[in-house]
Amino acid sequence: MSLYPPQLGDVATWFNAMAMASAAVFAWLAWRAQVEDRESREYESRREAAVRHAAAAIEDLTTGSVASARRCVADKATSGGVPDTVGSGDEELRHQVFVLLWALHRLEPLADDLGLAKSGQRQVLGTHIGLITASLRKFAGLLPEGSRAPFATSAEAAKTALADLSNVLDVENDSWKTGLE
Repeated sequence: MSLYPPQLGDVATWFNAMAMASAAVFAWLAWRAQVEDRESREYESRREAAVRHAAAAIEDLTTGSVASARRCVADKATSGGVPDTVGSGDEELRHQVFVLLWALHRLEPLADDLGLAKSGQRQVLGTHIGLITASLRKFAGLLPEGSRAPFATSAEAAKTALADLSNVLDVENDSWKTGLE
């Protein structure tokens, strides 16, 4: 430490260093704000896409061929009108079972999106998956053991897709078994 009073150049150097440090802090804060804004916009974009994907999946499970197939399989299973060997006796019923299994298998990519979807969508989706698997399980319970073989590969693919979804939707994976595996 000097016993002499600070020189004008020393004070200016000190102020210059402080100004540069302040500028660096403000530049970092501005950069951080931009990064957070970009991350926020990316998150919102991913969330909007997830909501759209979940809505499309719900629509797929509740309308068109999937809804018709669920109605057909559920009606046959509750009336006990399942033929002994599905395939040779009732091609239409066999086709409807495959429509349902394929609908379940198509849900597999949705597992990545469901965490960002709306909670109501997750509940509705879980309910409809449960209705489909319950119909398939009841149907499978009416079939003789050997008659399930034509469905095994498709049922296994659906089971894999549902395992991923059950983790996201907090559902016991066993409750979504189709009985056709």
